[in-house]
Amino acid sequence: MVKSIRIFLCMFLMIAMMPVIAVANPLLDEMDALDKDKNYEEGDVMISLARFWHQLPWPLKDMKQSLKYYREYQATPFYGKDPNTMVLVADLLADMGGNNNKKEAKEILSVAMTNCGEYYTAIARDAMKKL
Repeated sequence: MVKSIRIFLCMFLMIAMMPVIAVANPLLDEMDALDKDKNYEEGDVMISLARFWHQLPWPLKDMKQSLKYYREYQATPFYGKDPNTMVLVADLLADMGGNNNKKEAKEILSVAMTNCGEYYTAIARDAMKKL
């Protein structure tokens, strides 16, 4: 009985992971682009990968990996020009918690919320609730 339950759970997890694997495969191409040129499409590859790792469901979510990509993006000359991306960085920092992260998220949101689009304003409001 216990063995059949284990088999069922393993099969269930394999089936549940199929959509995640399907989503992850195209991102491998983006990872190749990141290795070749970090500034490709004004850093959109780094933003995509950071958001991907941030939004994955548990247990695949990796906020440290996401923060690594966002920090790489922040080091590019494109960072301050796109308030929408700044909101995404602040959202991650708010989710990570900690006093330093929350303080940085507040600073970023105070600048970004004035110029971001409607969709990103909703994300910014949710991030502000976490702070």
